Amino acid sequence: MAYNLTVLDPFEFEELVCDIFTKKFDELIESFKVGADQGIDLRHICADKNATTIFQCKRYDENGFYELKRSAKKEKEKIDLLAPEKYVLVTSIPLSPKNKKELLDILKPWCKSESDILGKNEINTLLSTYPSVLKKHFKLWISSTTILESILHSHTFNYTDNEIESFIEDLPKMVIHEGFYRCKDIVENHNHVLISGDPGIGKTTVAKLLMLDFMSAGYEVAFVGTNIDEAWSLLHKTKEENTKLAIVYDDFLGRTDFNENKLTKNEDRRILDLIKKCEKSSNTKLILTTREYIFEDAKRQHGALHDNEREFEKYAIKLDDYTKKNKAQILFNHLYFSKLPESKLVKFVESKIYNILIYHKNFNPRIIATFCNSKTAKQYTDDEYIEYIKKAFSNPVAIWEKPFHDDISETAKIILLILLSLDGQSHFDELRSLTSKTIKRPTSLEFETEFLNSLKQLEGNFTKTQRIKSETESTYLVRFSNPSIEDFLINLSRKNPSYIRDIVDSIQFFSQITHLIPILVTKEPPNNYKSDLIEELLKKTISLEGSFRKRPIASFNRNSLFWYTEGISVFSVIAAALILREAIHKRIPEELLEKMTKTEFWNEEIKKSAMPGNVTSQLGALVGYIAESNFYDDYEKHLFEKSLRKSILTDEHIDSFAMGLDDVINLEYVLTKIGKTLSYDEMDFLLRFTEMRILPDLVGGHDLDELEHALNAVEDSFLRSSVIEDEISIRLAELEDVRERMSKYTSSHGSGEEADKEGKIDLDSMFSGLKEAVNQIV
Repeated sequence: MAYNLTVLDPFEFEELVCDIFTKKFDELIESFKVGADQGIDLRHICADKNATTIFQCKRYDENGFYELKRSAKKEKEKIDLLAPEKYVLVTSIPLSPKNKKELLDILKPWCKSESDILGKNEINTLLSTYPSVLKKHFKLWISSTTILESILHSHTFNYTDNEIESFIEDLPKMVIHEGFYRCKDIVENHNHVLISGDPGIGKTTVAKLLMLDFMSAGYEVAFVGTNIDEAWSLLHKTKEENTKLAIVYDDFLGRTDFNENKLTKNEDRRILDLIKKCEKSSNTKLILTTREYIFEDAKRQHGALHDNEREFEKYAIKLDDYTKKNKAQILFNHLYFSKLPESKLVKFVESKIYNILIYHKNFNPRIIATFCNSKTAKQYTDDEYIEYIKKAFSNPVAIWEKPFHDDISETAKIILLILLSLDGQSHFDELRSLTSKTIKRPTSLEFETEFLNSLKQLEGNFTKTQRIKSETESTYLVRFSNPSIEDFLINLSRKNPSYIRDIVDSIQFFSQITHLIPILVTKEPPNNYKSDLIEELLKKTISLEGSFRKRPIASFNRNSLFWYTEGISVFSVIAAALILREAIHKRIPEELLEKMTKTEFWNEEIKKSAMPGNVTSQLGALVGYIAESNFYDDYEKHLFEKSLRKSILTDEHIDSFAMGLDDVINLEYVLTKIGKTLSYDEMDFLLRFTEMRILPDLVGGHDLDELEHALNAVEDSFLRSSVIEDEISIRLAELEDVRERMSKYTSSHGSGEEADKEGKIDLDSMFSGLKEAVNQIV
């Protein structure tokens, strides 16, 4: 198996060599603190012969032989002073026999033969001999050709090959810290993990590393972006195929602050149900991420999350989790693997600003990634660049203020705001079309030129563009280059809502409305200007209601480009209008309110909406808002719920709301938020539906975990003491007779045992290595 040694930084490469030879000799290999080494990286003293072997580790890019040769000549002077019994040179470069001979001629007599000079091929052979070493070097393992091939041929939902390849390309910059291994242990032992922490601290990076790990083990990966129903739908689809599924729900409570629109009125329960299901399943993993302060806010507002906090196997990534060495490596790696000009790297080292950054209270990998962007750096002289870095750490969000206000055109600003309304990404034709609704020019050619020039201004700094293609078609995906850009635009728009007004004309999709609502509707009462803007957004919603285009989204599935449309139901549209109306204290018109109490209205709307496969969460949002609203009296609420029940609990419509047992239980929960209990006939309908449509598939399977989860769910629901409970129990007993429950796999790893000690790092010597590496960096 071939491993890509260039994903390791110089210090990781040295640790790898130390681990290999410790295993090979079965004796201690001495390593020394990061810094000036006087020609010694590692040392081995043979107990029997009292002979000393010195190891020198040289990490270069694969075409860096001439730099290695030049370095060997400099090292020879140090070796002559040390006069070791034996000297071994280990490098990441693949070496030919000719290369080895040239190096041996330089390093004689200390290198006794060419066997004392090891290149990439020899290291790969040793790794195959000592595979346990790889447990400590996750980046190296995941970059192997075999693992990468299995990853790139695996099945992903809502995530493109380009995105996976882009993440793998960024592997060298990453530092695998103790937090990753803890999260890995949690999810392997409990099948789910909640990763929380401050913005930019590395939550999504850890989630994506876990994603690669599971993909390499044969899991299909699903990225959930809207609500938990997406995850449930995928579970139902993959259940019949006995597929191993890993679900990643990034920022499941929202990206900037907690809002009721992100966690719908029954999604808290759905998430808890999914966690319980994953705990019982041997084939399903769940990875949730959220910002810590959002999670705390959500617990205060949602009793279900507070009362069931222990259900979450939570790991919080904090700044304290990064040791001094971790932070130094994060900073070093971003610089070492960047495309920054030589002069800026030299200035960075000479200024010794790293001493400030590593100890700074705002230390954050995302900020570091931002100022290591070569396009950003070009805007500044070398001295200005150092000041820019200081300001970036003092006020992280403000780093986008100058480029946004001073360096891009008005059209470029509109493009960014439209991207904000599209959840941070759009395909090229869609973005061009929406921009043309706002930016009016005399001719199409004039607009096209201005649009393309604006995209060029943004590319590499504010946005990144990826080509997505299949055998028959292709498109370009435009997205924010950094999540902090979205934070900046949201804060900017909340302070100055006129930026949102500038893009109201571009709104063509309902999802744009839902992404703009939490920006405008906050806990703070709106002033007159914002109230007018909210009313304008409400008018837009009403004017497009019934004619909203479902937004087509380009994605990959089994490496084939395909298009799918967002699932929009009448419940989402009415709930959005309700939120906007309540924000400006505007009651629903009596005519619409009267319609909402009529079964005929819901029958017609459900038919017109071409309902997506499962809309229970969207229904729950609407019912929840009306249940808690002060705008409607109890009688009006009762009529509303009664008409909904009559429409949904029919053979014609029930399939849109219930695809599995959990859906039936959740639907009963949603439909009793106002009236509290179902009538006898309504209960009987759900029981008959479950017995005839859900139960046969459930008990006909062989999934013990699935049946155990189903039995637990039934025991806590209205289905208890029914034929359903009896049949599940009988089937469970049959399966338990023929096989034992599978024990959960518990992985072991070699991380953390050798945790670095705070005193053993010389920052000045470490970063002076950047000067030596400048030639290969640029």
